[in-house]
Amino acid sequence: MTESQKVPLVIAAKDVDIGIMEGQFGQEDVVPIILEVLNLPGKLRASDGTAIPVKDYVNLKVTVPEEGKLILMRNNEILFENTINEAISFIGLEPDIDYVLKYASSSDSDDEIEKLTNVGSSTIVDMFTSSKQPTSDKSYQNPRYIVGGTLIGAVNLAGLILIRKVLKE
Repeated sequence: MTESQKVPLVIAAKDVDIGIMEGQFGQEDVVPIILEVLNLPGKLRASDGTAIPVKDYVNLKVTVPEEGKLILMRNNEILFENTINEAISFIGLEPDIDYVLKYASSSDSDDEIEKLTNVGSSTIVDMFTSSKQPTSDKSYQNPRYIVGGTLIGAVNLAGLILIRKVLKE
């Protein structure tokens, strides 16, 4: 039945737009939406879901290979300029705007990277050259994966408990 396929998802957070969104969304979209509400930018590696835009801003996480100077610009205006050594998150950026990221390594003056990115949804940008790509995969230590895995486990456990309760009756 059609009504059994329409399950509401209620989100209550201080910076979430109030309203009703209708459309075709699947269960694969639930975790990306929750991560978006928690201001954890990026995409899960094993998820095809997309976050529904529930906020009027987006977040951008920038990772760098080593200590260096990072500049974030919009329309030739510098929004951020500082030395960072691993990663930084920008929360509250305007969506669907072109941003320019410039990175210059402190140890190698020839190692400069410039990337143009349009942040339509919260995302992660890696400022690595092909020679500086990380070789080890420590994604399991990423807070996004920990939160996402915990949420998936909790949803599955709740579902199993409900099924058991229904079967007992």
